[in-house]
Amino acid sequence: KKEGQAKERSIYLHEINARPPGYLESVAVMLTHGIDYYALRILLCLGPNEHNRIHALSKAFRDGPQFHLCILIVPQTRAGIMKTEDAGADLFRHHPELRQYVPDYDTYLKRGDVLKGPSARSLWWIANFSVTSRISRLECLQRAQFIRDNFIYELE
Repeated sequence: KKEGQAKERSIYLHEINARPPGYLESVAVMLTHGIDYYALRILLCLGPNEHNRIHALSKAFRDGPQFHLCILIVPQTRAGIMKTEDAGADLFRHHPELRQYVPDYDTYLKRGDVLKGPSARSLWWIANFSVTSRISRLECLQRAQFIRDNFIYELE
């Protein structure tokens, strides 16, 4: 290095948060591609004698994904006490045609539960839906938007 020349140093930190996928992601992969991460994890725990089964069960559907899938999380939009018994079940009662496109859903906050609103730090969502389409990603996203627009709940 010559005197008078300062070399600017650059530092880049990239965090890798390696961990197994959660429930929603695991179910999405199982439904779409046919790979059951939970079953594979159990087999991995059983040791090297399970190598053949692990290898066989780690393969996706032969003809590719069976549909497009998106995970829709319905966040809390306001604070209060949930008055609606089960907003997810209500959605399907009012729009039964949707049920065939939602193979997995859960309503976490039901009648009597306290909603802290958009600023909630834990359990900030009310429900989640796995929404599918065998036609296109666009149709899948449109169905998810329909659910988002028609997910109704009452607070006390």
